[in-house]
Amino acid sequence: MLPGRLLLLLTLITACGKPSKGMDAGLPPYIQPMQTTGEFFDAYFADSYFVTDPTCQAEGSGGGVIERANITLWQGGKAAPWLQSFAKTQARPALTSTAISLVQYGLYQQSDCGSALNFGACVTKTKTILIAAASPLNICDTKRDFARTSVEGVGLTSLAMIAAASDFYNKVAGHLPDLPTASLLILPKVETLYADGQTRSEAVDNLSYVPNFAGSPTFAVFPKGAYNVAHGRWVDVNLWEIPWTLAHEFGHHIFRFHSELDDASSGIAVVPLHSFTAGQVSDAGLSLDQANTARHVGNAEVIAAANEGFADLFAYYAYGAVPGMTSGIDCFHENRDPGFDAFADDQPKVLNESVLAQFMTGTKAAANADCSVPNYQDVHIIGAILAHGVDQIFTAVAGLDAAKKSALLLDWAGRMGATARDLQVKDSKALTLGMLVHDALLTVATANTLPAAACAAATKVFPVYSPAWFPGEFSCK
Repeated sequence: MLPGRLLLLLTLITACGKPSKGMDAGLPPYIQPMQTTGEFFDAYFADSYFVTDPTCQAEGSGGGVIERANITLWQGGKAAPWLQSFAKTQARPALTSTAISLVQYGLYQQSDCGSALNFGACVTKTKTILIAAASPLNICDTKRDFARTSVEGVGLTSLAMIAAASDFYNKVAGHLPDLPTASLLILPKVETLYADGQTRSEAVDNLSYVPNFAGSPTFAVFPKGAYNVAHGRWVDVNLWEIPWTLAHEFGHHIFRFHSELDDASSGIAVVPLHSFTAGQVSDAGLSLDQANTARHVGNAEVIAAANEGFADLFAYYAYGAVPGMTSGIDCFHENRDPGFDAFADDQPKVLNESVLAQFMTGTKAAANADCSVPNYQDVHIIGAILAHGVDQIFTAVAGLDAAKKSALLLDWAGRMGATARDLQVKDSKALTLGMLVHDALLTVATANTLPAAACAAATKVFPVYSPAWFPGEFSCK
């Protein structure tokens, strides 16, 4: 068993790592065992991942300070080489930085699903085993360039993106000087085996924030999947190379500690970058989504939507609050950019009665085959509406100043946490999205008076709730 909580379900796939003694004989046929080159491959992957320096990993000692390294960065609508300067990044005894206490790779976890070919949530997991534990990532030659698909290259690129987000956060008024560090888990593999004994599924093409993996908050970076590439998605980009994506995950880390919502009952669980599941298919080619099944929307899901909106806003502000940060990226583009007032299919980012009803319904709808079409049952899409509306509210008092907006954002997280805790502790009443938007209004209000532009933004984006606010609790001037 893993120490601490098991890293369950979700968005995990393979790792490049040294197999444990005797592991080869037990590997399924679709897994090619680690060779002396350090290569590890699975049919679900778009690329073969490999360890550049297996000897360094085996010896378990790094090479000192990393001052700069070539990484791959998504910029100008394409992935390109970038010489990155690193501050306070150590490779001895393992790769670390000011925000990341440990970089690991090589995790391989396998779960059995007790439900026969039920490719949805797989509610009943009869067994979860650890086939290979994660190992610290070591870099012995700190002057060396590493290939884009090497474990070291993925690790350094991911570390650089998190460092940039952390550096921005530390300059925001109201930041926590003692914000806990986190771990970084590179290319883990978690697979699910189904009850027929022949079918498996794995999730790829994602990132996630795990509040507690082996006793530490952890950012997990998953491999690129072959299915999405074959269908024309993310063809020449890895999600960890996009600055916005790991800034978004760092936003979840910030939300956790500023809201102080720190357990499953408060809605903080394994948090992925997106919920688009077209790439998550079984060996039989069947979809992992199941329509017309029951779903529950309670306080946890409401907080999860706010968490997603918060993280979208933090990533947006970290790079200057300039629209276009996700342009050209399949499934994200306008959908997750708070600077756009509509989704990619031109549906407006508005929380009206119809959208709210779709989010709150107890029956799961069929997934959209086109990831640019918003699914209003997805907390990421509801979060995108919240992010756009709250950004417009903040603009009323902070203009286009990303630093000032970020300070308001941290205040908003604290207010949301207090609102959620008060409801749960006092009388366990249902939490609503309107209550959390109300908290955003309070961050810009003075004696219950709001700028007219804030009232206008709230009325436009949140018409299902605004009649209770204007006229009423708030005056608009």
